[in-house]
Amino acid sequence: MDVEYFFQYLLSPLLIIVIGKWIDYKAEKYREKRAAEKAIEMAKEQELIATINSIVAKIDTLTNGELCLLRNRILDLCKYYIAKGEISTIALENLTKMHDAYKKLGGNGLCDHLFLSVQDLPLEE
Repeated sequence: MDVEYFFQYLLSPLLIIVIGKWIDYKAEKYREKRAAEKAIEMAKEQELIATINSIVAKIDTLTNGELCLLRNRILDLCKYYIAKGEISTIALENLTKMHDAYKKLGGNGLCDHLFLSVQDLPLEE
C-alpha cells in the first residue's frame, strides 16, 4: 500500500511536472532557433533589398545619361541637316530610331520641334 501511495500521490505529479518542464525547455529552444532563423532571413532580405535599390539607382543613372547623350546627338544632327537643307534616307532612318529611343526612355519634347523640321526636309538624291 505504501508503494502504491508513493506512485499515486507523489511520483505521478512529479513526473507530470518534469515532463512539463522538459516540454517548456524544448519549446523555448525551438522559439530561440526560429527567432535566430528569422533574424537571418530578415538580414538576407534587407541585403537583397539594398542590392536591388542599388541596381535600380544605377539603371536610373544610366538611363539619364543615355537620355542626355541621345538629346545632344539628336539636336546636333537636326541642326546639321536643317543647315544643309536636305537629309539622306539612311540618316533620317537613324535619326528617327534615335528619337524613338529617346522618347521611350522618357525624353521630353525638347527635340520634337527640330525633329519635325528635319522630317520635312527634302531627301537627298
